[in-house]
Amino acid sequence: MKPILFIFRSFNDLDHMLPIVDHALNNNRSIILTCINSEFDMKDFRIQYLKNKFSFCTEYIYQLYKPSLAYHLFNLFVCILPNTRLVKSVPLANTIIRKIRNIVHDRLVSKLYDPNWASNMIQSFNIGSIIVDYGDIKRFIYGSIKVASNINQIKIIGVPHGFDTISSDLWTTNGSQTNNYDWKNDEWDWINKLIVASPDIQDKYTRHGVSPSKMKIIGLPRFTPDWISIYHNMIPKSNLENEPVLKIIFFDHAASNYKGDPDQIYNTLRKVDSLPYTKLIVKPHTREKLSDSRLANIGKIDNSHSTQLILWSDIVINYMSSIVIDALLLKKIFLFPKYFIDNTLRWEKYGACWTVYNQSELLSALEAIQKGTHTIPYNQNNVDDFLNNEIYQTNHLNVCERYLDFINLHSTVN
Repeated sequence: MKPILFIFRSFNDLDHMLPIVDHALNNNRSIILTCINSEFDMKDFRIQYLKNKFSFCTEYIYQLYKPSLAYHLFNLFVCILPNTRLVKSVPLANTIIRKIRNIVHDRLVSKLYDPNWASNMIQSFNIGSIIVDYGDIKRFIYGSIKVASNINQIKIIGVPHGFDTISSDLWTTNGSQTNNYDWKNDEWDWINKLIVASPDIQDKYTRHGVSPSKMKIIGLPRFTPDWISIYHNMIPKSNLENEPVLKIIFFDHAASNYKGDPDQIYNTLRKVDSLPYTKLIVKPHTREKLSDSRLANIGKIDNSHSTQLILWSDIVINYMSSIVIDALLLKKIFLFPKYFIDNTLRWEKYGACWTVYNQSELLSALEAIQKGTHTIPYNQNNVDDFLNNEIYQTNHLNVCERYLDFINLHSTVN
């Protein structure tokens, strides 16, 4: 069977592709893993994991196929020099090289990496299918990849870059304002097949114009127990101190984009931070800066790996990030401030969270936890129902195998 080309662009995409890649390599499936974002750090611990375990090399997509000197020079100025240790260690050199990188990239990327290049690259590696995350075709060189896939009659399969935590139909601020139900279908039209985690998510996307026949319900391998045990062992160790206080992690998100209430978030976290028995860490979203600049003055801003922060914590305060699934798996207390966001979240349906409806309730919950007089209002059955129905599709043992079977089914053979 022809090789599978996996294309990722950021931290989250790689996180969710990695267990599929690992499973494919364990089963001697021929694959190529490549990054379409030339600013992504290729010294990432997950890239190193694949290198150490399989002697597997991951490159930027611009390095895969270099048919002339122009491509070699692009590779030098865009992919190699900006990422060398020497350049990064000298601030002036780093600034100059990055400016050159941006000029070269912006002026040449669309000219060099056009559909003709992409088609030749696909033919050079005899690619049988292409795996991407759900994304916009207008970003990077996805447009060239799409045209080339059509020319070579191979499928593009979209895999989730996270768990779609919101069950509301018009979940973005812009979507609510425009009442646009078809924007997901428009955005994902270039992807031939979509893998989704659950029937509820498929139903939501169907209501947004995506054909059910385009989607396959399989689950999310990133949060399966077998993968979690592997993943936790590869995460870089943290230097977080184990202090004798309530250790709280808050996962930030783009609140104003998702009908969140920045003032409620800020005022609540400021109050939590002022309590004498708490230690608060605010974790920015992996693809974004802080959603509210005021949060920079609250608690401690920490960009450590999210799972390490969860392992350190006693309590996770979260209103929409899918990383909270790690908190549930690690049996941390999950406080869900319903008043932070004007959307319905999937864990609410299963009661797999400690829902608080105002600041007073949240502070009362923290006080009870600190005194040891609390009763967690959800149990393991709630969590298991949520995981089985939304993440595993009843069986967590073969999620990766189901992914690979589906990809193989839609890969060209000869």
